[in-house]
Amino acid sequence: MSRETQNRRIAVLGAAGRMGATAVEAVRAAESLKLVAVADPQAAGQSLHGLAMGSGVEDLLAASPQVVIDFTVAEAARNNLPVLANAGVHAVVGTSGLGDEDFVSL
Repeated sequence: MSRETQNRRIAVLGAAGRMGATAVEAVRAAESLKLVAVADPQAAGQSLHGLAMGSGVEDLLAASPQVVIDFTVAEAARNNLPVLANAGVHAVVGTSGLGDEDFVSL
């Protein structure tokens, strides 16, 4: 494994939901990944695996992630993706409800 892919800094949006929680566990189980931030407005202020749960994308950016996994709702993802792109952060989106027009606008 290259040095570039070791300890990749990952954050998860929607971390308190079913799929977001699954993503959190997958990141924690991967030796080459490091979970650096979690956010979910439904659980903001709580702690998850020693990380304070933020309320949104801005909270995640403070942890300098390289990749953000987004398991929010379509409306939130539409707002999150431009913020992540402008910050130079890669996004993996597992949110349903996005249409072709959403991808064109990105």
